[in-house]
Amino acid sequence: MHRRRLIAAALAASLGIGVPATAAERCATPKEEAALRTRAVQTDLMMAALSCGERERYNSFVAMFRQSLGREGGNFKSYFQSRYGARATTQLNSYVTQLANLASQRYSREPGEFCAVTKNQLSELLTLKTAEFAAFIARQPIEPLPNVTFCTAQSAKP
Repeated sequence: MHRRRLIAAALAASLGIGVPATAAERCATPKEEAALRTRAVQTDLMMAALSCGERERYNSFVAMFRQSLGREGGNFKSYFQSRYGARATTQLNSYVTQLANLASQRYSREPGEFCAVTKNQLSELLTLKTAEFAAFIARQPIEPLPNVTFCTAQSAKP
């Protein structure tokens, strides 16, 4: 456990991120997970808007799910506030930048695949009712998020 904490701190330091031991060890609750997943999916869709010619459909998605995105955005901010206190804004901005960098890297490696996946996501989203948004987000595959462990993933381990 101590070794893991040292490795996490070293990684965080190399990325320019301060992660207190308690933040690195505490898993994200289901509510926090939903907010983090929403931000990750939305980041990919923003990349699709900019790089895959999907601005119009991305804007339709944002308008259609404005309430859900706003709620999850508030939960996203709360996650960072509860973990980092006075450093919440800095950590949140760093995290958002990391998500954008990951999306950009995935696009750069395989633009056709990235665009196909995000176009399919947008197509599905634009057919959903607002009540179906949370279930859609929960089933989307996302890349492991920097410095985050989901409690649901821990409970699924044997």
